[in-house]
Amino acid sequence: MVINRRGFLGRLLAAGSLLVAEPIISHLGLESLVSEADARPPHTQRRKSRGIDVIYRSIVDDERINTFSLEQQIELFISRLRKNEQLNKADQTSIYVYDLECVEYIGKLDGRTYRNKTSAHDLNIFMNQLYKRNIVSKAASQRMLEIMAGYRTSIFYAIKHKGVKIVAGKTGHVGGLTGESAILYYKNHAGQYRQFVLTAMIENNNMKNASGETKRAWANKTNMIVRRISDLVVFFYQRDLPDIFRDRSSFNQRVKDYEQHYLEQGIKNEDNITRKRGREYVDTIKTAAEKFDLDWRDLYSLIFIESDFREHAFSSTGPLGIAQLSYDTGILNGLKIDSRAKGNPCGRYRDERCNPTKAIYAAARQLNRLYHQALDNLTVNPAIAWINALASYNSGFAATEKLLQDQKEIDYRFLELTPEQKEYNDYVPRILAVRNIIF
Repeated sequence: MVINRRGFLGRLLAAGSLLVAEPIISHLGLESLVSEADARPPHTQRRKSRGIDVIYRSIVDDERINTFSLEQQIELFISRLRKNEQLNKADQTSIYVYDLECVEYIGKLDGRTYRNKTSAHDLNIFMNQLYKRNIVSKAASQRMLEIMAGYRTSIFYAIKHKGVKIVAGKTGHVGGLTGESAILYYKNHAGQYRQFVLTAMIENNNMKNASGETKRAWANKTNMIVRRISDLVVFFYQRDLPDIFRDRSSFNQRVKDYEQHYLEQGIKNEDNITRKRGREYVDTIKTAAEKFDLDWRDLYSLIFIESDFREHAFSSTGPLGIAQLSYDTGILNGLKIDSRAKGNPCGRYRDERCNPTKAIYAAARQLNRLYHQALDNLTVNPAIAWINALASYNSGFAATEKLLQDQKEIDYRFLELTPEQKEYNDYVPRILAVRNIIF
């Protein structure tokens, strides 16, 4: 199969309630560089590395990710792979992404079929339909989907994204070609869905006559690259889905309102009393954040909001210390606390929540835990997972998860809360406002 090596992506056009795709030639080309600047991850700071996964993480963790088009994300990934010598000049790339629409009929199949797999002829017929941007509906041809459901060759199965199903897929290596083509169906917790096709190919003519060991090494490396390209596509669709029904203007306005509030309190001034207290703990916060794979600025801003950096801060509802940890959360994250200390201020019983260094490390561990819980249970989009993790530090993960499930959402920023829930509703905007002002 001959495919133009200059990749192109589908531009989405709204046609009533129908999503269609208009193919366009990439105006930059997949080999072009979008930005030479190193990415600044929002909740991770890693050493430089030439590894494919580290390059991939630098894209999905980039603070600018929500402003990038899918084409820009893929272009940036390819360019960084080349810059770090994971791809060379002989490796040529082709990536195609289309949204699909449902049709109510597909022609009678020719060729033989087998249990749990389909003949190459049947697959070609299906792929021909696919490249017309059509996918058969489940109701229209149950038999066809049953055949394709047994087709287990796609490398996309190794990704294991929640809510992502492979309707059909084909992958393999032929000479110097690594290729993957699959139809993906994504549905989020809010019941919003997208169906789309992705084809990604990497070709190197020099591999045709290479040794067996060289071919295997190249195949393994390009397999990983194709997987990560598919990850970028899934992340893009996940990020975009909630915006079908809402924008973030209400959330963003709350952040701006708190920015004005804190500016009036003078926190931009380094002589502000809270900032002066916080200076003593900056090195500890940076070290703890690095250990638990966080951005120290987020951890600093959270502690600023929680306690104003008062190491013996006490809440009548139970949280205690500079990180305002509850008794159970402190125990969960390795702090030693006398059972009699529960509900009491610092100084009466042994309670490591009152030790600022240990409390800061416990807070960092807890944030890391909440972030991975959000990734595992709510969304694989890192930016959304991080916002959900910050919200969960205040309320607990179970409470955040229940609110999202009740409102069929995946993102804290879209929750519609009552006036009685103002503290929870404004918790993350306050953190972001402090961070925006100070950093």
